[in-house]
Amino acid sequence: MNGKSKNDLEIWLGIAAIVLSCALSLVSFWPLKEEILKGELDFTFIVQSLLPFALLCFVCFKFLPKILAALRSPKRPRINTNILNFKIPKGLNVLEIKRRILVKKITDFKIKFIPLALIIGLLIAHYISLIYGVACAGLLYLGLWAILLGEKKRAFVNEFKHEVITRVAAHFGLRYDSAGSLDLAEFFMIYDCSVDEYYGEDLISGEVEGVNVKFSDFCALMEVKTKNHTTKVPQFQGVLFVADFNKKLAHTTRVHHVKSKNLAHEGRRANMDNVKFERLFDVYSTDQIAARYVLTPAMMERILGLEARFNAPIDLVFTQNKIFIAVETWTDGFEPNIDLSLIKNQTLSLYMSQIQDFADIVKELKLNQKIWI
Repeated sequence: MNGKSKNDLEIWLGIAAIVLSCALSLVSFWPLKEEILKGELDFTFIVQSLLPFALLCFVCFKFLPKILAALRSPKRPRINTNILNFKIPKGLNVLEIKRRILVKKITDFKIKFIPLALIIGLLIAHYISLIYGVACAGLLYLGLWAILLGEKKRAFVNEFKHEVITRVAAHFGLRYDSAGSLDLAEFFMIYDCSVDEYYGEDLISGEVEGVNVKFSDFCALMEVKTKNHTTKVPQFQGVLFVADFNKKLAHTTRVHHVKSKNLAHEGRRANMDNVKFERLFDVYSTDQIAARYVLTPAMMERILGLEARFNAPIDLVFTQNKIFIAVETWTDGFEPNIDLSLIKNQTLSLYMSQIQDFADIVKELKLNQKIWI
C-alpha cells in the first residue's frame, strides 16, 4: 500500500538497459543506415546483430537488481509485532506450494515466449512494417499470457485473499469483502472530475476503538477520445477511507495535498500557522474559524505524520459527522507479491501492516477521542 513501489529498482534498471540497448544498436547500425534503408543488408545479419542487445536488455532487467540486492548490506525488515499474536491459517502451506508452482510457470513462460514474440515481431517488421512488428509481438505475448497464465494467477490471488487478507482483517476486528468497495458518491466527496468508468475492490469495514470505519481500493477513469481511438485515463487510483467523526460539523473543511489534482473546492483558502503543513497542504473551508477548530496544531502534526507513514499524497475532508480520506498510491493494494514466500514472518508482517496502517488512522488522528486536543 506504500506509494513507493518496492519494484522501483527493477523498473529504473530496466529503463536504463533499454536506453543502453537502443544506444548500442544506433551506434552499430548508423554507419550502415544507407544499406539498411535500401534493403541491401541480409536480414539474418540484422537479426543476429540485434539479438545480443535484446538479450542484454532482458538480463539487466531481470537479474541485475537481484545481484545488487545481494551485494548490499543485509537489512532486517521491520516485523509487525501483531504477527506474534496472529493465528497462521492452516491452508497457508498449501497456498505456498501453489505460489511456487505459479512462479515456476511464469518463469518458464517468459523463457519460451519472449524469444518467440521477439522473432515473430522481427519477421513482421522486416516483411511488413516496424509498427506492425512491435504491435504483433506485444499482442502475441499478452494474448498468450492471458490464455496460459491469466486464469491461474487470478485463482491464486482469490485464494490468497480468502486465506490471508480475510484473517488479517479479522485479527484487527474488521470484516473483509474482496468484491466490495466504497461508492462513487464517496469518491466525489473529495474529488471533482469527469468519471466515465470506475471500479473498486477489497472493502474492509468494522469498528476500531468504537469508531466505524471502512476503506477499499478504488480507481476512477476518464475516457479521452482522439480521432482513431479512445483512451482511459486514470483520475485516481489508491485507497478511499471513511470514518465517523465524533462531532457534528456545520461546515466543511478540505485539506488538499499540493501534489493532488482533480480535487473538489469549497469555501475560501484558510492559512494555517504550521509552516511545514502549509508547504504540503492547502486548506479550504466554508468557515475560517471552524477550520482552526478542526485543524488544531496537534491535528496538523498528526496529518503530517499520516502523510509520512503512507509516503503518498493524502487528501482529507471533514464534513458533518464524517471524515473522508484519499490516499493516492497509484497501485493496486492488498494484492499478493508472488515473489515473496507466504510462510515467512516478514511476508505476513507486510500484509498485516497494509491493513493496520489504515486501521491506525483512528488512533493517529485521535478520532476515538470525544474532546479534540
